[in-house]
Amino acid sequence: MKKKIFIFTSLLLLIFLSFIILFRVLVLVPNVDEANLLLKNKYKNLYVVLRFFKDFNKNVKRNLNDYNINFLPKTEFLNLKFTKIKIKDLEKSKSSYLEDFLYKKFQRKYHTFYMAKHKNSIFLATGNGKILFNQINKLNTNNFEVLNHNLEIDKITIREILIDDGNLYLAISFKKNEKCSILEIYKSEISISKNLNFESIFTNSECVSLMAGGRMQIWEKKGQKKILLTTSADILKRDDEGDSKPQDDKSIYGKVLLIDENTKSYEIFSKGHRNSLGLYANISQNIVLNTENGPKGGDEINLILYGKNYGWDIASYGRRYKNNEDTPDYKLSHEDYGFEEPIFSFVPSIGITEIIKIPNDFSTTWQDNFLIASLFSNHLYRVKFDKKYSKILFLEKIYIGDRIRDLLYLKNKKQILLALEDTASIGILEVE
Repeated sequence: MKKKIFIFTSLLLLIFLSFIILFRVLVLVPNVDEANLLLKNKYKNLYVVLRFFKDFNKNVKRNLNDYNINFLPKTEFLNLKFTKIKIKDLEKSKSSYLEDFLYKKFQRKYHTFYMAKHKNSIFLATGNGKILFNQINKLNTNNFEVLNHNLEIDKITIREILIDDGNLYLAISFKKNEKCSILEIYKSEISISKNLNFESIFTNSECVSLMAGGRMQIWEKKGQKKILLTTSADILKRDDEGDSKPQDDKSIYGKVLLIDENTKSYEIFSKGHRNSLGLYANISQNIVLNTENGPKGGDEINLILYGKNYGWDIASYGRRYKNNEDTPDYKLSHEDYGFEEPIFSFVPSIGITEIIKIPNDFSTTWQDNFLIASLFSNHLYRVKFDKKYSKILFLEKIYIGDRIRDLLYLKNKKQILLALEDTASIGILEVE
């Protein structure tokens, strides 16, 4: 009897608290769409329950639609152990989903950071300019140390970290003023006993109002080491979502650039890109892949070929966010208009981010496999390409339940590291 009373009382309390939260949200945010957004980002469990009962028939179908879906630790062919390590020194940033001052404290908060490995250490670079490091064997202790450096932390946003030959490279968005950010690359010799002394190896005076992109990989041209760098279109510049920069050879934006750090010069490797948040390069196989955010739908996986045009802002399998008769949608076919077709396009979009290749010794069932991360989908995607990288042979979704910004493979430990933005954590995937 006491147990039944306890359950009944707990249920009443839960309902009462839910009504208080719901009433508070509706009073503060009378707009229904914004109220839904606030609930989704701040009170996830309540949002799911309310959404279920709002349209019972639809959400029963949604759940029944998960046919043959596995959840960690299970995947299609093997079980994976998944652990999270909370990184205490990461600071929160805010999205701009809700613009009004009244709603700022309810905005979705997340932690942007990127990862790189050097010898027995792992380095993290946060979006707001911090650089942390820890020994790989001590990841579970969460004993990350902050490395001081000579960059103006209040004016920069780190877009990528790359380590090569004992040097640490940063791709940075430098904010000159509210309407002008420029893209720069800095380099410092790695030292954990003294401050990192960064020097500029690439800069350009061309401004954008909102900068993304910034992924880097080492490349070679005629035996000379170069840096591949992705740049984004100025995706918030115009109300019709258009931007001439990706098709303009005089602009560095909407491109994959090839940087010569000795001369501090660049050439355009490819153009017609919207927002490349993932980059994979294999020099020995002469393969470059990028993963690129589309508009409303149309996230892409592309095989990047030198001198080719990938269509933005003319062709996309996505649509404009602001549709009207005066701004027709994008051309669906890329090939018909002289552009390169994507290997694959996600419709709807997933907020695609990093792409890495998993070595074959990770698992006999994961041979020649790549992993692709996502932000809004909260999934990893395991894919395999055909030999020509002209199509994907299969795609497996692996639910993580967190925004995934970056991926890193630790070969000696056979572990996949995930940079998790919602929980400020490093996720670790390994075979059970």
